[in-house]
Amino acid sequence: MFKTHNNRPCSICRVIRRSVLIVSVPVLLLLLVSKFNDPLAWYILNAVTLENATIATLLAVFIVLIIKAIRERKANKTKKLANDA
Repeated sequence: MFKTHNNRPCSICRVIRRSVLIVSVPVLLLLLVSKFNDPLAWYILNAVTLENATIATLLAVFIVLIIKAIRERKANKTKKLANDA
């Protein structure tokens, strides 16, 4: 992943990493529970396919990136106004 000057992952990489964890960890837990023949887990697993999880991950990444861009834009405007004053 891309690193910044202080050897930490950039904000976009952190967003992608977090969103993948948010989607994949519950699915893995459901797979573990399904080993015990829980009918509710089987029902949820059949509803959450890999394709749906991928789409959810991509949507989460894009939404968070858009929110970050809006926040940065507002912060830049505020800095510019402070410098102009």
